[in-house]
Amino acid sequence: MRAGSLRRVAAVLAALVACGLLGAARARADTAFIQSVSSSSLPAAAETSESSWQFDQTACGSGGQCVVVGYDLQKASTTLHAMLMPISNGVAGPAVDVPLPANANAAETSELISVGCEGSGSCTAVGYYTLKSGPEAAMITQITDGVPATAIQVTLPANAENVNAGDLQGVSCPTAGGTCAAVGFYRTGPSSYEAMVVAINGGVAATGVAVPLPANANPTTPQAELYSVACQTSGGCTAVGQYATPNGDDVPMAVAISGGAPATAVQGPVPSAHNDTPQGTEEWLACPASGTCQALGQYQDSSNQEQLMVTPVSGGTFGTPTLVTLPNLLAPDDIQNGAISCSSASLCVDSGYYETNSSQYLDFLITITPSGATVAVVPPPAGADLSTVGLSGFYGVGCVVNGTCLSAGWFGLGTSQQQGMHVQTSASGVAGAASETPAPSAANTTAPNVTLDGVGCSTTGSCVEVGTDLDGAGRYEPFAVSEQAPLALSNPGLAAGKVGSAYQAQLSAAGAWGSYSWSISSGSLPAGLSLNAQTGVLSGTPTAAGTASFTVEATGTGSPLQTATLPLSLTIAALPPRLKLLSASTAVSGNRLKVKLACANSACKGSVKLERTVVVTVKKGKKRVRKHRTVVLGTASYSLAAAHTKTLELKLNGKGRRALVAAKRHRLRVTLVATVTGGKRVTRSETIHAVAKKKKK
Repeated sequence: MRAGSLRRVAAVLAALVACGLLGAARARADTAFIQSVSSSSLPAAAETSESSWQFDQTACGSGGQCVVVGYDLQKASTTLHAMLMPISNGVAGPAVDVPLPANANAAETSELISVGCEGSGSCTAVGYYTLKSGPEAAMITQITDGVPATAIQVTLPANAENVNAGDLQGVSCPTAGGTCAAVGFYRTGPSSYEAMVVAINGGVAATGVAVPLPANANPTTPQAELYSVACQTSGGCTAVGQYATPNGDDVPMAVAISGGAPATAVQGPVPSAHNDTPQGTEEWLACPASGTCQALGQYQDSSNQEQLMVTPVSGGTFGTPTLVTLPNLLAPDDIQNGAISCSSASLCVDSGYYETNSSQYLDFLITITPSGATVAVVPPPAGADLSTVGLSGFYGVGCVVNGTCLSAGWFGLGTSQQQGMHVQTSASGVAGAASETPAPSAANTTAPNVTLDGVGCSTTGSCVEVGTDLDGAGRYEPFAVSEQAPLALSNPGLAAGKVGSAYQAQLSAAGAWGSYSWSISSGSLPAGLSLNAQTGVLSGTPTAAGTASFTVEATGTGSPLQTATLPLSLTIAALPPRLKLLSASTAVSGNRLKVKLACANSACKGSVKLERTVVVTVKKGKKRVRKHRTVVLGTASYSLAAAHTKTLELKLNGKGRRALVAAKRHRLRVTLVATVTGGKRVTRSETIHAVAKKKKK
């Protein structure tokens, strides 16, 4: 284990926010991830010796863009410098030093402590840097596609002791986009400091806003700070921390944040077995996409010893806290929490490690469900040295929305030797067995020293674990383990199309890192349609009727490349046949009437009837009623292919021939009725005037 690893307090590891997709999040079954390892490298100016750098927090957007932030030790100045490592689709890129503001003293300490990502993949990181004038100042940096912009100094509230006396310790961004919220504190005097919230939009920070404290806060020498913040799908955020009462006691607090503006903070409760003056603090917070958040903190018990507690938080208001008891704990001060994350409103997971009364360090998982908090010590993987002081522990945890949670850390193999490990907790809150996490191929196999420092999960269902390994040359290098969710295609149930009508359908996939390329692996699409290789949109205007069978294939991004196929069929219906009468007027000659028809769209067939409507008067009791009667004068059948015309000759029947006599003297008003069958049944009628002509002698 790297020197100082067990002493590292991960209070800066705020929870990853579990948020939904464009639209409502769908439930995911527990999944066996597909693993691959990629190595990274430290910045050229960084020292690669033991304990010369650290990762503080990992976060992912909704796509495949993740980032891990922290610091490295500069070779020339032997000072710490803010750094980050970009991760694209589970593959780690080279770590880079963050460009500092112009007023920074490059020879003094800077660090990125927390990072939050939006659905677009854009991330915001917060931390601090040292000014040329001496003090430290709060800073933020915008990260786009893994590349950090030059950090900017945060403007503090007007009552700050000076323009530089502030610190940011947590940040979170709504996955759907919007205002990010950063939290921390700023100094108002030599012994006083106040909690503050900073709203961030597109990498631009607003002036910090002081958090209004509860009525029992110390009014003369305020001492309040926020440690952790989490934003939900709605855009609302919640932050937790502590403040001091007039008698100097630290008590927990929570504050609701809307649009970057904090409400008045609310005092948090502690379990009943507390000391005479309830003291405590809330240091870690995680929120599901919607629903109740969970805060993890500490309080002073009746023996004035620190104990763990879990407290639900909703809308900035606390619920009833629950005492968390670890088995065989040596001393309450020897508990280190790695992180807390929520899969859903029904499951949050916290993980860390503690020292037992036999002076061993053991991992622990706290599973938080509506029924309460459950503590488990997970046995390390096979091969662990049970005599090792540092037996096992977790540094981080991340959860997939409505799915699996991953806790990552290490287990001991012997003196100064260790491997990375992780544990998967199901969506129902059941922790699985610990598994050894693969290390880079260049890792030292003779004296392995591998640690997993954190976990980030994308809303697409995949996660990334980040860690440190000692290579064969004795250098410590960062690496990432891609934990891809299996790629699967969902059947969209393609609706039927019509010839000549625009058609569009969206194919969808889940798993991998959320970005796919699409193709037709077998069969063919209906004529006139095409598949967009980037978006998976099937579109076009069908030109022929029929049913096409084909197989679509999606290829994910990341390593290894995953492919999935789905057989589909799509029926294109012909347009209903359309019959048109080309003869507006015709003549009856030799007991025959000629009518010209045209057929469009698809084949037409049916019959044509020549009719005459007459008006008769009938007697109903004492009344006379006029009625219309239709007399069929002649019929003819037809069958036409699409885009064809035809002239029909209707032979008059007996009634028609007798009517012809009258037609020689008068115009004969008739109705031509064409009934079209084939596809949808259509009836078309049109009135024409048929003129009876005398035969030439």
